[in-house]
Amino acid sequence: MRKFTDTLYKFGENSIKYLFMVFAGLLAVGAVVITESSNNMLEQKMIFSVDRMYITVPLALAMAAVCAGVSCLVKRYSKRTLAIITGVVCVWYFAIGLILILRARSAPAADAMTVYTMAEMVSRGDLSIVHPTDSYLSYYPQQIGLTTFLAGILWVLNKFTLPIAEYHFVKLVYLAMICAATVAQGNIVRRLWKNDSATAVFLMLSALNLPYIVYATFIYNEIPSYCFFSVGACLLTELFVGTSENSGEENKGIGNKGKENKGIKNLVLALLSIVCFALAVLLRKNILVLIIAVVITVIFQWFGRRKWEWLAYGIAVAVCSIMILPTVLSVYEKAAGSTVNSGVTAKSYFAMGMQESDGRGPGWYNGFNYDTFEQSGCDPVAADIISDAAIKERMDYFGKNPGKAVSFYSRKIATQWFDGTYASLQATWATMSDRSQFFNQVYEGKYNFAFVIYCEALQSLVYVGAFICALRMVVKKEKKCFWKYMFAIGVFGGFLFHILWEASSRYIVTYSLLLLPYSAMGIAAAIKKIGTGKSK
Repeated sequence: MRKFTDTLYKFGENSIKYLFMVFAGLLAVGAVVITESSNNMLEQKMIFSVDRMYITVPLALAMAAVCAGVSCLVKRYSKRTLAIITGVVCVWYFAIGLILILRARSAPAADAMTVYTMAEMVSRGDLSIVHPTDSYLSYYPQQIGLTTFLAGILWVLNKFTLPIAEYHFVKLVYLAMICAATVAQGNIVRRLWKNDSATAVFLMLSALNLPYIVYATFIYNEIPSYCFFSVGACLLTELFVGTSENSGEENKGIGNKGKENKGIKNLVLALLSIVCFALAVLLRKNILVLIIAVVITVIFQWFGRRKWEWLAYGIAVAVCSIMILPTVLSVYEKAAGSTVNSGVTAKSYFAMGMQESDGRGPGWYNGFNYDTFEQSGCDPVAADIISDAAIKERMDYFGKNPGKAVSFYSRKIATQWFDGTYASLQATWATMSDRSQFFNQVYEGKYNFAFVIYCEALQSLVYVGAFICALRMVVKKEKKCFWKYMFAIGVFGGFLFHILWEASSRYIVTYSLLLLPYSAMGIAAAIKKIGTGKSK
C-alpha cells in the first residue's frame, strides 16, 4: 500500500508540475501577443486585436518596477512593513471603491438585478419567489445562495434611513470582502513560499488590479464567493504547512499526536475551512470546480502522508459543498409551503457552449438554455432531449468541418482568457443615476482605451509571472509539495470547464486572481535574479 500511494503521489506531482508549466506558458504567450476587449453591457461584443506591445510591455515593466521597489523596501526594513503595506492596500481599496460608488454609480442589471430584487423580497419576509414555474428561481435555483446572502445585508440596511440606494451600501460590504480575501491570499503566499518579497509583490499586484476593485461594485456572486473560498484556502494552507516535510512545523498538522490544544486548533481550522468552502459554493455553484481541486489536493496529501484524517477531511469538503444548495432550497420550500423546479439543465449550457452568439463571442450566452427550458414547459427531461439534439448537430458540423471547430474553440478560449478587463466595465456598465463625466469617458469614451491598455499590461505581467514561477518549480525539483499546486489545479480545471460550458470573460476573473500567488513568486524570483545574478 505504501509503495502504491508513493507512486501515485509522485506521478500526480510530476504531472501537475509540467502541465502547469505548459499551461502558464501558453497563457503568457497569448497575453503578450493578442488581446480581447468587451464593450457595453447591451451588446457585449468581444473585439479581437493584436496586443499593442509597444505600450503594454513598457507599462508592464513599470508595474514590475513598482513591485520591485516595494519588495526591496520590505527586504531592507522589517516584516512589520508587510502589515503596513497590507493596511495601505485595504485603504486603497476603500478609497477607489468609494470613488466608484459615488461617481461611477453602477447599478445591478440583468440577472444581478433580478437576484437583488428577490433578495429585497426575502428581506421583507416575502417568499413568493418559491414557485415551481412562475419564478426566476425555478429557472436558476442555484441563485438561492446569493439571494439569501444579499437578503441578510438588506435586512440590516432596512432598519436605517439611507440617503442613496441600498445597493451602494452593499458595495461597502463587498469592499470589505476584497480586503479579507487579499489578507487571506497574502497569508497563503507567505505560507507557500516563506518569502516576504513574494508577499509584498502579491500585495502590489492586488492593489494594481483595477478590474478586481471594479468588481467590488458589481452586486453579484464573484466577490463574496471568492472571499469565502480564499479564507477557506487560507485555513487549509495552515494545515498543509503543518504536515509539509519542508516546513519544520510538523507538530501543527492534521493527525498530530502532540499536545491536545494543538489538536483542537487543527480541528477548528478544518471545520472553519469546510464551512467557508461550502459558503463559497452556496454563493456561486461553479466554485465546485475549485472544490474539486481542493479535494484532489487533499487526496494526494493523504497519499503522501498516509493519514486517514486527510481522507475524512476531503470527504467532508465534498459532501458539504454538494449538499449545501439543496439543503438551503429545502428550507425555503418548507417555509414557503411550495417547491422550486430543478432549473435550466446542465446539458443546455453545454449545448449553448458549442454555439455562436450573435457577435458576443463563440459559446457565449445566446438565450438557448433559458429558451429551451421555457419551451419545454419547464420539463428538464424534455429540455435535455432538445439539448441532446443541438449538441449532436454541432458535433456533426464540427466533425465535417474540423477547421471550423479549431477556429471556434480557439476564439472561445481567447475571448475568455485574454480579456484583461475580465468584462469588469461591461458588468458594471448599467446605472440608474447620473454617472460623472470622467467615468462616462472611462466606460464608453476617450479614457476607455487607456483602461483597456492598462488591464492588458497587468494581465501580461500576471501571466508571465505565473509562468516564471511554474518554470522555477520544475527546475527546483521540490518534493512532497503537491499542495502548492492546489490553485493551479483549480485554474486548469476552470480552463477545461469553460471550454465546454457557457463562455464569458467575467467567469475567468476568479481564476485570474488565483494565479496571483504564483505570479508574485515568479516576479519576486525574477527581481532577485536581476538584482543579484542568482536565484534562490
